[in-house]
Amino acid sequence: MELTTETPPNDVITNTGQAMSTARYIGYQGNTSHYDQNYVISRYITKLAMSYVLPTVCCFGIVGNMLILIILTKYRVRRTVSTPEKVVHAGLITMAVSDLLFNISVLPLAFVADGSLILPTGSFHLFYNLYSTGLITTFSLTSTWLIVVTAGLRYLGVCHPLQSRYLITRKAIFISIGVICLVCVFVNVPQFLIQRATPLYEQDGHVMMLIDLGLFSHENARGVIYSWIRAFFAIFIPGILLIYFNTRLLMALHASRRLHRNHVIQSAVTVRRETGSSNRLTRTLVAVIIMFIVLVYPDSLLDFFTYVAPLIDIKNNESVMIARVIVNMLQITNYAFNFVLYCVMNATFRRALRELICWCLTAHIHRQNDGHLSRPCHKLLHPLLRNDSRYLDNSSMFQRTVVTLATISTDHRVSDKKTSCSEL
Repeated sequence: MELTTETPPNDVITNTGQAMSTARYIGYQGNTSHYDQNYVISRYITKLAMSYVLPTVCCFGIVGNMLILIILTKYRVRRTVSTPEKVVHAGLITMAVSDLLFNISVLPLAFVADGSLILPTGSFHLFYNLYSTGLITTFSLTSTWLIVVTAGLRYLGVCHPLQSRYLITRKAIFISIGVICLVCVFVNVPQFLIQRATPLYEQDGHVMMLIDLGLFSHENARGVIYSWIRAFFAIFIPGILLIYFNTRLLMALHASRRLHRNHVIQSAVTVRRETGSSNRLTRTLVAVIIMFIVLVYPDSLLDFFTYVAPLIDIKNNESVMIARVIVNMLQITNYAFNFVLYCVMNATFRRALRELICWCLTAHIHRQNDGHLSRPCHKLLHPLLRNDSRYLDNSSMFQRTVVTLATISTDHRVSDKKTSCSEL
C-alpha cells in the first residue's frame, strides 16, 4: 500500500480526541468528490462546533469548576457540612477536579484537530493526537465512577442510616475516592495505545511521523476484547447502578417530603433545618446524576453501537457524523455546566458565591480608594441581588455593583445614618 503525504480534509475526525487512521483515510479519499448537500451541512456543523461551541463551553467549564472548588473548599462551607453529608461534599469536590481536567484536556481540540495524519516529531500536535483520547476518556471514566460511588454512599446514608453510621467514615470516603481514581486510570491505559506513530520521511531536519492504528484499535481482536470489557465497566455497570441509586434517592426524598408535610412539629426546628439541608444536598446530587445520564450516555451508546457492536454504518453516512458532533458537544456540556446546576439547586452554594463576589469587589474597590470603604460589601450587594428597581437602569449587574461601591466608598465622610442600607 502506497502512503500519501497529502493532508486529509478537516472533517475526517469522527471521535472526540481521536484522529482518523490511515485505513479510514484511504477509504474516505475514494468519496471526496461526492460533495452532496448532506456533506456540506455536516462539514459546516463540524466546523461550527469545533471552532466556536467547543472552546466557549470548555472555557466556561474551566472557570465554573474552579469556582466550584473555591466555594466548596471554603472554611465556612466545610464547617456547615455535617458528617453524613461529607460523602456528597467530598464527591462533588473530586468530581469538580476531574471535570476541570476534562475541560482542560478537551480545549486543545479547537486548535489542533485539523485532521493531519503526518506530523513532525516533538510537536504538540503529534503528542496531542496520539494521547488526547487516553487523557479525555480517563477523566470521563473517573467522573463517571465518582458519581456512582457518591450516589452509592449517599444511598446508604439515606436509606440505611444505621449501617452507614459504621461504614461511612472520613477514612472510608477518602479510600473509596482514591481507589476509584487508581482503578479508572489502570483500566483506561489501553486507550493510550489505540494509535501509534511510525516514521515516514525527513523534512527540514524533522522526522515526519504517520499516525496509524495501534495495539488496541478497533481493527484487531485485542482491541475488540478490550472494547467490550471497557463498555461494561464504563457504560452498562455504572448506568445500572446510577439508575438504581437515583430511583431510591428520589423515593427517599418523596417520603421525606410527605412525612414532613403530615407531621410538622413546631418544637423540632433544628431537626427540620438539618433535614432540609440534607434534602437540598440530596436533590443536588440527584440533579447531577440525571444531567449526567441525559448528556453523557448518548455519546457512549453511539460509540458502542458504532465500533464495539457495529449496528450503525458510518461509511458515507453524514447523518451519523452530524449526530456524533451533537452528542460530543452534549458530553462536553455535562462536564462544564455543573456550576449552573449548583447555582440553581442549592441555596447554600448561591450564598457562598455571593460572599465570594462581595469579597472580590470589596478588595478591588478597597485598593482603588486607598482603603476607604464605609460599609460592608454584603449590605451594599443586598438590594442589587434582589433586583431593586433603582439599580436597573445600568447595563449589567457588575457595573451597577461597581458604581454603587465606588460612589459610597469615595464619600466615606458621610455618616452611617445617611448611607444606611434603607436609604439606597
